[in-house]
Amino acid sequence: MLLFLLLVFLPAVPIETEVVGTLADCLGFFVKETPPEIPDILVGGNILNQTRYKIICQTFEDIRRFLTLYDTDNKIPVFSAYRFTGAPSKSKRPGGNIWKIEPQLEDDINMRSLRQSDTLRNQATDSDYSNDQGYHKGHLYPNSHAPDMDAKRSTFTLTNAVPQVGSFNCGNWAQMEKRTKCFMEKNCINASGKIEAFVVTGAEPGNETLNNTMNIPSRMWSAFCCHNSREGVWYSKAYWGPNVFKGIVKESSHQEMKATFGIEIFPVMFSFLNNVDSSRTHPCEKENPFQSEITTDTAPPSTTDHSSPAEKTTFPPNSTPASPMTPKTTTTLAAATKTTQPTSITSRYTSVINQEDCEDDEETNS
Repeated sequence: MLLFLLLVFLPAVPIETEVVGTLADCLGFFVKETPPEIPDILVGGNILNQTRYKIICQTFEDIRRFLTLYDTDNKIPVFSAYRFTGAPSKSKRPGGNIWKIEPQLEDDINMRSLRQSDTLRNQATDSDYSNDQGYHKGHLYPNSHAPDMDAKRSTFTLTNAVPQVGSFNCGNWAQMEKRTKCFMEKNCINASGKIEAFVVTGAEPGNETLNNTMNIPSRMWSAFCCHNSREGVWYSKAYWGPNVFKGIVKESSHQEMKATFGIEIFPVMFSFLNNVDSSRTHPCEKENPFQSEITTDTAPPSTTDHSSPAEKTTFPPNSTPASPMTPKTTTTLAAATKTTQPTSITSRYTSVINQEDCEDDEETNS
């Protein structure tokens, strides 16, 4: 009955998402088809606990849009991975009630005769976000990075969302998404002269739940990697921040991400990215250009060498590089925002923010 009601009140759009058995069944969303290395979860491209963790090939209108690794115990995604090909700057958020669920995750339930229940067992539902406590359905693949309206609609699945503090979602995290979008569009140009980058965004489970049903992440992270055929170099950046009121987003190297989270987001590229002068990139803002980790080689090496780890890049570029153990010298996106605006974007929001309003604001001003 519950699933019937959910499907009735959700929009009548194709729900063609596939729960697949292996990552090889959903190609096209990782650099060199190499997924992240996440201890105890994803090792060597293999899911260690296939009962708990499900690979979702997010498909909409017969097109595979992105990939999600979903944790059915915590009812949140581990990460979503997508190929960025550019996105309209003034595109609006899709309207209406467009959030979807994934029926295939309820593989032990007969959809035609579902018994009355408050929740679905293996995934979040809209009711899990009720009793407004200042949490948004925080996209991992943001609709603002999608290339067209169908792709935008495909991101509105609860398997691509986590409980994200509203001021964090609308503040520094939104700024990070906006800045990485700009950088990728200017600097990630493939051999065909088109925009192309690979992005992985994930969430670290916390110790609290929302409405006693779904895990509230303690931290969120995101990274992109791309090859610039004009320069013959690879670029990559990583970011993370605590899922708290006005959470600060920090820029990190891949070595720091491994030290902080224990994961390798782009393992085939791990020792392949080095510092480069920011003059090699096309900045998004004159006062605040990006610096990125790149190498002058044209293809990843066949073996991984950890003998020469890349140094931590800084943002803005005139800051002093810092080690992961010296947070007082780490430059944040919030600080960068203040160099280009009189007031940080987060100061405009309180703890409870309407998600639709903030996403419309973020997109129309990106």
